[in-house]
Order: sequence, then C-alpha cells, then structure tokens
Amino acid sequence: MTTLCRGYGHSAHGQTRRQPFGVRLSSVGTCLLASRSLAHRLCPRQLSQQHWKCPLAPPAAIAAADAFGQEPSLGASFAHRLRRLQQAATSPHDKEILSVALPAFVGLALEPVVSAFNAGLVGHLGTHQLSAVSLGTIALNSCTFLFSFLLFLTVPEIAAAVAKKDDDEVSRVTAQSLWVALGCGLITAAMVGLNAPSIVAALSPPEPAVAAQATQYMMIRALAIPAVLLGFVSTGVFRGFKDTRTPLLGTGTSVAVSFCLHVLLLNVLHLDVLGAAAAAALASYSSCAVMLGAMITRGKLRLRHLATPPPVSAVLPILQRGVVLAARNAVAFGMILFASTLCVRMGSAFQASFEVIRQMWMLTMPFFECLNVATQSLCATALGHQDRVTARSLLNRLLFLGTGVGALAGVAVWAAHGPLIGFFTSDPAVVAHVLMALPLVCAFFPIDAAGSIMDGSLLAAKQTNFMSAVQIAGSVVQYALLMGIASSGRVDTLSVWVAIKVMGVARILGGAFGLFASRGSAYLPQQQQQQQQQQQQQQDPAAVTASAAAAAASSTSGGGGDGDGDGDGPTASTPASAAADNETTPDSTSHSSSHSSNGNGTSTHGNGNGTNTVPQVPAATTAAAATAAAVAAGN
Repeated sequence: MTTLCRGYGHSAHGQTRRQPFGVRLSSVGTCLLASRSLAHRLCPRQLSQQHWKCPLAPPAAIAAADAFGQEPSLGASFAHRLRRLQQAATSPHDKEILSVALPAFVGLALEPVVSAFNAGLVGHLGTHQLSAVSLGTIALNSCTFLFSFLLFLTVPEIAAAVAKKDDDEVSRVTAQSLWVALGCGLITAAMVGLNAPSIVAALSPPEPAVAAQATQYMMIRALAIPAVLLGFVSTGVFRGFKDTRTPLLGTGTSVAVSFCLHVLLLNVLHLDVLGAAAAAALASYSSCAVMLGAMITRGKLRLRHLATPPPVSAVLPILQRGVVLAARNAVAFGMILFASTLCVRMGSAFQASFEVIRQMWMLTMPFFECLNVATQSLCATALGHQDRVTARSLLNRLLFLGTGVGALAGVAVWAAHGPLIGFFTSDPAVVAHVLMALPLVCAFFPIDAAGSIMDGSLLAAKQTNFMSAVQIAGSVVQYALLMGIASSGRVDTLSVWVAIKVMGVARILGGAFGLFASRGSAYLPQQQQQQQQQQQQQQDPAAVTASAAAAAASSTSGGGGDGDGDGDGPTASTPASAAADNETTPDSTSHSSSHSSNGNGTSTHGNGNGTNTVPQVPAATTAAAATAAAVAAGN
C-alpha cells in the first residue's frame, strides 16, 4: 500500500509531501484517491455501476465521495415530488366516500329545486295563495324538523347491528324506531290539525284571506306528518347500511308524484291551495311507501317484529336522547327566526338582504351535507366494527375534503356574486346590504363544512348529548349578541350574520375537543387512550391502590396455568381496569386472552405454581399500538 501511495504524495516512510497545487493529504485521504484512480483504470464500467470503497477510508469520507454520483436529476426529483403530492391528494377511502356522498348530494339538491318548482306553480294562482302555502310550509317544517333526531339516532344503531351481522337486531331496531316515529307522527298531526288556526295566527299573516287559506293548507298537510317521520327512520336505516341510493329512489318517487299531482290538481282540476296541500301530502306517502317496501323485500324489516309495539323500556332511551336533540333543533331554529325578526323591524331592505344571503347560503348546503351523510354512515360502520383507526382515518379525510369543498364554494359564490344577487333582486339598497355581509359568509364556508362533518362524526359515535350541549351553548351566545345588537341600535346585515356565524366557531371548537381531546372520544387510537388511562390512574392514588390490590388477588388465584403460554390458564379481569375501560372506551368490547391485566400495564401469567407475575405487553396490544402509531404519524 505504501508503494501505491507514493505517486500521490507519500514517501516510503509515510511522510506527507506537498502536491503541485499546495494541498496536503493525510494517509487516509491519499489512499482513498489512489484506490479510486486504480479502480477507474482497471474496471471503469464496473465502477460506474457499483461504487468501490477503500477499506481504510472512514464512512463519512466515503459518503461524501459517493454523494456526487448519487444525486438525483431534476426530472426525477420533480417526479418524486409529484408522486408524493398525488398520494397526499388521494386516499383509499375516496371511492367509498364518493359512493355514499354522491347519491346523497343528488337527493339533497333535488329538494330545494322541487320546492321552488312547486312554489312557481302555486305562484301562478295568485299572491294570496303563494303567501298561504309559504306560511303553512314554514309552520309544518318547523314541526317536523324537531323530530329529525329519528334519522340521526337510527344510523349508528343500525350500523352497529350490521357490523355484528345480526339481521334480527337490525329488524328489531328498525321496528322500534318505526313505532316511535308513528306514535310521534300521529300525536303531532293531531295537535297541528286541531291547532292550525292558532298556529297561523301566531305567524301574523298580513291579510285574513291568507290566514284562512294557510289554515286549510296546514290541516291537510298535517295528515302527512306520520309519513315524513317514518321517512326519517327509513332513511336512517339505509344510511346505516351505507346505502344512499334507495333514499334517492324515494326522493325521486316523491318528486315525480309531486310534479304530476301539482299539474293535475292545480292546472286541470283547479283546486288551488287544497290541491297543493293534497299533492304534497301524497308525495310524502309515496316516498315513505317506496322505502318501507324496500326494507321489507330486502329483509331489513321483518313483519313479526313490526306486529307488536315495543315495550316502553326499549323506546325510552331513544326518546331521552331525542328530547335533547329536539331541544337543540328548537333553539337553533328559534335563533334564525329571531335574527330574521330583527331584520324585519329594520325595514324591507334589511329583510330582503337577509333572505337573499340565506338563500345563497342554503344553495351551498348540499355540498356540505352530503359529506355529513357520508361521515355518519362510514364512521358509524367503522365504529360498529370497533375499528377506531379506520374511523379516525375516515374522519381526517372527510375533514380535508369538506374544508376544500367549502373553500371552493366560498370562492365560487364570491366570484359569481353579481349574477347570483341579480337573480334575486335588482334593488340597489338590497344589493348594498348583501355586499356588506356576503364576504363574511363566503369566508365561513370552510368552517361551516368542517363543523357539519364534525357533527356527523359525533352522531356516528352516539355522542348526541355532547353535540347538543355545545350547540345550545353556542345558541345562548348568539342570543346574547343579538340582544346586545338590538339594544344598542346597531342592527344591520353584517352584525346579524356575525352573530349567526358564532355557531360555526362553537361547532368547530366543541367538535375538536370532543373528537380529538376528550377522554371519551371514539376516534382516539387505543394506545393513546391507554396512555391517558394510565396517566389518570397515576394522578388518582386510590385508583392505583385498588388496581394493585386486584392484581395481587389475580396473581394469587392464577395457579391453574400450565406455564406454556398457550392460553389454557384462567383469565381474570380487575374491577379497576374494567371501570377505566368503560370510562374511556364506552363502545368497546372485551376480549378474552391468556393473561389478566391489572390496570397499569402488568400482566399475570401462570407458571405452573401460580405465583409468577411479570410485566409484559401482549403481542396483540403491541401490534395495535404499532398500527395506531403508524396511522397517527401519517395523519
């Protein structure tokens, strides 16, 4: 090696020579250059394919020497970045999300279109008739909106039964919900029909003729309230199966029947308001009949479960949770009415501008609500399978898609605000008021979308009470702001919509806490919940003492094991760990294993004598923790 290095600045005694360029090389550096030069002369082709390394060179020097030959080209780097961008922009869940969200979007978009078409047909009858139908529709929608909890509560129950592949449970849950809907529908229909004159009088119609026709409209439409509530349950059942096509079929049937009957009863038989009410009622019954028939023919509902009413103990939990959701709906609806009333008091221009912005806001709602439907269906199914990792991944993807769709909707509405406002009004005063608040509304579209998806995820996890409490608290803040605005005399379109958008902020903050920070969240990975459980036990000495005592008792009674780890030994679960599991994971199920947990990470195994206690993490727990950590890192 000394001879090899002489030509590169070394004597036979290893002394350093000055090179022609004045650079001094150490023995290692000289050998590195010599080895690479010799390799180039002997086998240049092989060196271009495989880097030859001198054994005397340090790894850092070799890495530095090889880095120049391994640097990727600009095109390869760009292609790599493009692939990473495509991976970030797509998800394996996208196909399933689209299959659920697209039919839901079509169904949600059809409803306002059909309502506008029917209103146009009634409008040709006269102003009084249109006002009467409008008043009656508002009152009836307010009544049925209170019972939308039948839809939201049915989805997770059906999804859990489907996950267990228990067809009898699916049929029993469906029958119980249908009986609740029928009972609520009959009672509500009777109350609305008997009190229709009082309800119309409370709405203060401008003319007696409008009040009389609105009363007739409500009395006939009230007969269809049971069908509407039964439709809520039917839609929830199919969403629990991740099926949004059948509800779309029901909506399409309702649209076709409504169109034909409106033309027949209004333009041919000239029944005016009575004909419009009859057409709307029969359309509701047609949609309900289609979905009920589909449930029976597909085996989702068995007549023997529907033959007898369920006991009170079976429907009481539904009613208890439903009351909370109904209160939330009533508070939210009342807040919108209060805001509209403030604008009415300020004049027709304020009221018109409020209505224009509300219509533009409602125009974008199907884009958000279809993702809400997908969140309820898909997350409820994943949680029904006890798959928190998939549920969390679905939620993150839906939040990403919803925020992106909301941002695009905000940009699109603002870019086309001229034609959109012109479609509703050409009054300069109304346009000025609309432009005052429209930028705020467009900017909040992403927040509205994310809040809607968070609501859907909480409903899928059966956290309805938490969601209702958050929104009721937000409504209280809204009422306080509106009262302050009214008392200060600063009511305008912008201030009213600022108060309305407080709810969006409340939904985001409450949803973020309930989904990602709360100990009771159904979307936290199991390992993270176990760590939080252990931290809580460390902070609570009484819980730790009870856990240790239970572990000692478990180890004393575990002598029946054979010591080979094959799972034949007796299994015991401690009260402390069971209580902690019930507190942090309310919807999880217990699984048998060959060890007993004492609540703080220590497992008790039989060793033939029944006295050996070793700290050990089960392989299943380790695999679950690794999966959860990988998903968390990817998120």
